[in-house]
Amino acid sequence: MLRNVAANGTRVDVVNIMTFDYYDNKQHEMAASALVTTLHGLWPDKSPSQLWGMVGVTAMIGLDDYGSGGETGPAEEFTPADALTLTARGWARGIAQLSFWGLHRDNGSCPGQHQEACFGVAQLPWEYSRIMGAFTHR
Repeated sequence: MLRNVAANGTRVDVVNIMTFDYYDNKQHEMAASALVTTLHGLWPDKSPSQLWGMVGVTAMIGLDDYGSGGETGPAEEFTPADALTLTARGWARGIAQLSFWGLHRDNGSCPGQHQEACFGVAQLPWEYSRIMGAFTHR
């Protein structure tokens, strides 16, 4: 799709990538860097800072879809400490957008479990919102 968009001269401000379910718990930096590489191939005249400025990152907080590990692959867990790191990297790289999947689950009500109503990590209510919301107000 991006190749088609670039080939037709369509203006692209942000490409938002969902950085979860990669099975290795290194998804955020890997996916964002791979996206920048792809963008560079499509828009080679843009500077690195312009390319990073086109990146949007959506993380899944807490335990992701494969959070139990086992036969689906290693567990992926995105903790509040990871959110701090990702937010700092977002600022440093100059990305355009930072968000997370499932606002209604940002509550800490089910540590150790992955349920529809929560993400399974010990956290304060709305902790991810407070951490990553700082990116919006930079």
